[in-house]
Amino acid sequence: MSHGFRSRALGALSLALALGAVGCGGDGGNAGETRFDGTWVGETSQSRRVELVIQGGRIAIFEIGYRVTAGGTCSRGGDLTLFPEPAQNWVRDGEIAFATAVDELTPADGTVVVIDGRFGDDAHLSGRIAIERDPPCSSESYLWSATRGSR
Repeated sequence: MSHGFRSRALGALSLALALGAVGCGGDGGNAGETRFDGTWVGETSQSRRVELVIQGGRIAIFEIGYRVTAGGTCSRGGDLTLFPEPAQNWVRDGEIAFATAVDELTPADGTVVVIDGRFGDDAHLSGRIAIERDPPCSSESYLWSATRGSR
């Protein structure tokens, strides 16, 4: 996916989520679902740690461990701390979804991390992490799950 296309796609996703947050086709701008507030801890399908904090029906912070194995300068591993944009950080209809640019995952600008998740119940959350990168680096995705925990 080219950087220009990715930027437009990210912009469209941000606009759609922003419109939902202000009430266009959404819930009239009401706050997110606070029943999911708390700290959620789990791991990815790569056996890396996941931790997120939800406050007031919003994702305050999302931390993930990752390993991208694309060879050469494209391989990366470590931890990311993500702070979703206010228009994207709501818990809505038992789901979360956000995308954010993360330049440190590729030798060139243009990496976007897309995270989505769905609450199975009040104690279980699972989803997918997609790391979309410009050539020559390949994009990857993997699964994650978390349960309500404590720090």
